[in-house]
Amino acid sequence: HVASESEISISVRDLSYDDRAKRFAALVSVSEDSSRLFKISGRAYSLISIPVTVRHVTPGEIIKASDIAWRSVRTFRSNYNSITDPEMLIGFKVRRPIIAGKVIRRTDVTPNILVPRGELVTIQLKTQFMRLTTRGKALDAGARGDTIRVRNTKSNKIVEARVVGPGVVSIQRISVAALN
Repeated sequence: HVASESEISISVRDLSYDDRAKRFAALVSVSEDSSRLFKISGRAYSLISIPVTVRHVTPGEIIKASDIAWRSVRTFRSNYNSITDPEMLIGFKVRRPIIAGKVIRRTDVTPNILVPRGELVTIQLKTQFMRLTTRGKALDAGARGDTIRVRNTKSNKIVEARVVGPGVVSIQRISVAALN
């Protein structure tokens, strides 16, 4: 114990570390009484920063950027199934309850499907000088950013388009000729 109003300076002597066992030991002294040494020992853990939710999230909810905070956890608590990138969370739908501050697994969330298979969608083509739209039928389901197949309802031609919103897809300029 050290008085709270005193200036504290801690010095460490004789530090030893066993990399295999991840254990350390040292002699520590406090500035008030540098002649008195304390022996400390313990285990060292490597840490990783991961995104976690700041509140409990229930199934069916969509995770927003405001729901995410960063937390340092011991590396062994994280594995290949743990989410380490917030882009794998934002805009995703929760499949099972997520407890605030806990490691989130890839299986806890699923992409938020904006275009269900078989739904009528608006197909857009945007250039610098024009914007064309037509109707189509989604042949695949897709979340934001996914490329899906869409059948043009007027020409019955199939084009590949990127999901940009609920019921809206955008075609790339390469497949413009296929829209006819």
